This record gives sequence, structure tokens and C-alpha cells, in this order.
Amino acid sequence: MVLIQTVESNSTYLDELYQWFESEWDDVEPLATTKDGKVIPNPIIALENGELIGGLVFTRFLSPITQEQAVWINAVFIKPSMQATALIDLCNESDLPLYFHHKVESLVNVFQRCNHINTKSLSGMKGVKKTDYSYGLHLIRNIRNYVAHGVFPISENPEWNLDFEGHQLLCEVLLSSSRIACLYIQILLNKYNTGMQSDDYRLNMRGEGPEFDYFCDNCTPDLALKLHMIESFSFLEPLEC
Repeated sequence: MVLIQTVESNSTYLDELYQWFESEWDDVEPLATTKDGKVIPNPIIALENGELIGGLVFTRFLSPITQEQAVWINAVFIKPSMQATALIDLCNESDLPLYFHHKVESLVNVFQRCNHINTKSLSGMKGVKKTDYSYGLHLIRNIRNYVAHGVFPISENPEWNLDFEGHQLLCEVLLSSSRIACLYIQILLNKYNTGMQSDDYRLNMRGEGPEFDYFCDNCTPDLALKLHMIESFSFLEPLEC
């Protein structure tokens, strides 16, 4: 469950939030409680299981309409991994690639069979249901964290004391999660990318010649949903470099 709350200016969560702000923008105003003698509302943060996933801070500015000090949002940021899961859950069934559910079920199955990691805690999963489209992405995020923190042995190491089957299952988890990550990228590209509506796309669709014919036949809005089914596909064809 996500908890939305206001915090005082001395909250330790704000240090991390401002690091996110500064990674995105160079002109974020420093945190302040007043400006020109006017009180600035307290920051608002979003927490999931005690972990910061987003927030916003306010400032004040002189309204050009009323010529009075008005409250303004200084900066707002949502943790990228949470942005992706929220966008995925907004999708419809028709936005999903072919065999999507089967692929996610395969990942869940191999994860549960892998004794080395199936007993590890999963973060950020409270309230997430297996029927959610983003369930696999949440699982992949945890696997990624396992790799980053050394829980997931991605190289040969005698300290792990893995038998052949255990090593194979770890490889299957990594391979399956990589494949599903690609499917999620396909979903986001198909659902939210506006490239197919660009002027460059329209110009290419009106081009003449074999390369443009190939482009028109293959570069279609639903291409993103089919890439995982076309192993030999290349935009270099038919003019191989």
C-alpha cells in the first residue's frame, strides 16, 4: 500500500528526494519554509513499505494575474521503477504482446523452483496481485536488486556451493527475467510512444524505393507487440550493411 503524507522540512526523506530532483533539473529551488514573508506548504511524499517512491515540494511566485504571492509546485518526481509499473497497469489486454501471460507465468514458476532465491524477501510487493499486469515487472525489479546486492550469483563462485541443477535454475531465472523485461519495454513503446505520429515517420511512409517499401511493410504501430516473435527481424534488410 502506498502512503501519501506531508512531512516537515527536516525529514530525512527529503535528502533522497532532493537528490532525485537535482539529477533531473539544475534549477530546483532549495527547500524553504517561507518566501518573501509567506509560508510555503510542507512537502508531500509517497512511501511504500517505508521506502520513498516519490514526492513534491512547493514554492511561491508572484502571480502575473493577481500580482499576489501564489503557491506553486517547485518540483515533483516519481521513482522511475514505480512510473513504469503504474503505466503498465493502465494498459488494456489488447496492449499486451502475444503469450505475455504465459511468459510471466514461466518466470514466476522458475523463480519459485529456485531454492537459492525463492526464500528471499520481496520489496515493494505489498498490495501487488499476481493478476496485475505489472506483477512480473515487480518481480524483475527484485531480481535486479538481488544482482546489485550480491544475492544473485551471476558468475561462478565456489562459495555459493551450487549443484548443477541449482546453477541451471539461476541461469533460467536470469534469462527469463531478461526476456520479460523486453516484453515490458515492448508494451511501453507500443502504448505510449508517439513516434508513429511524427513528421519523420509520415515522410518515410511516402518515400519510394525498396528500402521505403520494406519500412512501410514492417515499421507499423503494432510492431512492438511482435518483435519477440520475429527473431531474424532487422531494419537493415533488404539493404544489409
